Amino acid sequence: MRMRRTRGFTLIELLVVIAIIAILIALLLPAVQQAREAARRTQCRNNLKQLGLAIHNYHDVYLQFPPGASYSLWGWRVYILPYIEQTAHYNKIDFTDGIDWGTSPGGSTCRGQGPPCYTSQHQVNTLTAAGESNWATQAFTVFGCPSDPRGNTPYGGSSATAKDNINCNYYGVCGNVDSVDRLTTNGSYGPNSRHRIICLTGVGCTEEYPGNPNLASEYNGIFRYVSRVKIGDVTDGTSNTLMVGERAVDEGHSWGWFMTGTEGDGLCGTGSPIWQGPLTEANGYDTSPASVRFSSHHTGGAQFVMGDGSVRFINANIDTESTFKPLGTTSGGEVIGEF
Repeated sequence: MRMRRTRGFTLIELLVVIAIIAILIALLLPAVQQAREAARRTQCRNNLKQLGLAIHNYHDVYLQFPPGASYSLWGWRVYILPYIEQTAHYNKIDFTDGIDWGTSPGGSTCRGQGPPCYTSQHQVNTLTAAGESNWATQAFTVFGCPSDPRGNTPYGGSSATAKDNINCNYYGVCGNVDSVDRLTTNGSYGPNSRHRIICLTGVGCTEEYPGNPNLASEYNGIFRYVSRVKIGDVTDGTSNTLMVGERAVDEGHSWGWFMTGTEGDGLCGTGSPIWQGPLTEANGYDTSPASVRFSSHHTGGAQFVMGDGSVRFINANIDTESTFKPLGTTSGGEVIGEF
């Protein structure tokens, strides 16, 4: 009886099969990554759409857009919490704390920053009063871009309480100011910072940078300090005015605190071009002033909510002087072409 001999693979044939599989995987992976990024970009767009609707719902109730920041530094994100189904968290915030021109809770003088201290600093730096820590440590999905690995993550600073401050990706447009230049000129904790923003007339506060005007008057966007901007005030047209935009969290987590509305944390101007290139410390995008500008992990630009609630992707190559800066103002009267 003749035995049937089975033929196996040779080593060369096996290597060829492995090489073909490797090539197919190499071709497939970029497609999978692109599909995932497309899904994340769509989710980011949906987040911005929700924020736009929440801001307009706030306007329907109060007949004005939420302030970019109050005198106590509560930012616009805090004020729209009830309109993104976060009323329970909103109710935990003590808005009656007021401005403290002396020492912060616990006896320390404004954490070494000097007077004045503000409500948001009190409640987040101490996290001791009942209910405060529960809302301050909460990450809200709608405020984070899923394409940004550092979005909606704790600050992670040196102190125990600093680790609980959540960094967000979405910033209110405060006008055509150049946030990078202002930070470069005034230093890392200049008058635009979360510690020292508005020196109230008639109140005995120390102004570290003499000669600076009241910053409430420097902004010409939808979000300003202690503002009452209405839709009727947007004479440039709500479809021609930026309302909220993306900013990637830098490697140092130095900007973007959820609760504050200060320039750098909750507000940003269109005076600086949209950041292009790697979002890395080696490329200059870290705690340096370069990071205080609109940016994203999406290729080619960043997404914005317009004043009418629509969401637009703005190319990073947009002309800053003739188009991007005018888009930041509510009533500049500029003529803007297609963008």
